[in-house]
Amino acid sequence: MSATARHLAFALEALGETTNDVAEFLAAGGWTGLRSDGRACPIAIYLSSVVPNISDVYVTPYELVVVTGDGEEIDTALPVGPSDFVSAFDDGAYDDLAAVITDEFGEVTDDLER
Repeated sequence: MSATARHLAFALEALGETTNDVAEFLAAGGWTGLRSDGRACPIAIYLSSVVPNISDVYVTPYELVVVTGDGEEIDTALPVGPSDFVSAFDDGAYDDLAAVITDEFGEVTDDLER
């Protein structure tokens, strides 16, 4: 197992076992993100900031794909707590963790305008 894979496993375990554990952990760390965006959800933002040597990360409710700076691809199933969190977040839960996209005038835009 590579060093990045070990860091990734530790970071996923730190998120917690339940949906609420994950949400509380992310909120405490200030990690927010976009709904239905696997590269910009709170878990992707968290992993990108705490796991060294990640060049790309993509999260779905079922799996996690990480590409390291060395080109290694790590594809793994998400643990139950993070998996349930992604589903709930994408369905509208945890508004405090949802980042807001604004245009150059500070007006909130929706996902279709990104």
